[in-house]
Amino acid sequence: MHNNNIHSDKIKLHRLSMQLYFAGDVGRYGKKKKERFTWIAAILISMFAVIFFGRLTYLGITNGFWQRIFLEHFAAVVGLPAAAIASLFIVIILEASSGNIEFKGASGPIIMWVVCFLSIVLAIKALW
Repeated sequence: MHNNNIHSDKIKLHRLSMQLYFAGDVGRYGKKKKERFTWIAAILISMFAVIFFGRLTYLGITNGFWQRIFLEHFAAVVGLPAAAIASLFIVIILEASSGNIEFKGASGPIIMWVVCFLSIVLAIKALW
């Protein structure tokens, strides 16, 4: 009797471990959800950027204090956030259109974002 309980516990443990192992498998429907989420995130980021920079421009024009800061430090006030958003947008679009960026774990998109961000920042510094 005791031996049967141990055997059934081993089977339950094996089933549980298989469920946990395959939980990371996105499958056919999970991949579509991920692609949909990626495009929704890209659209929301774009909308946020338009609203943010529109509001920033409006405040810079109507308020004298911000206008001075805005004009004196334009590359820092507008350039760096724009570089961050553009880098994120590039990584999201590249990943959605061509698949995962191949590195170990989540480091691929992070490394790609850093490279894009630094290249845009260096271009801003070189041209400013």
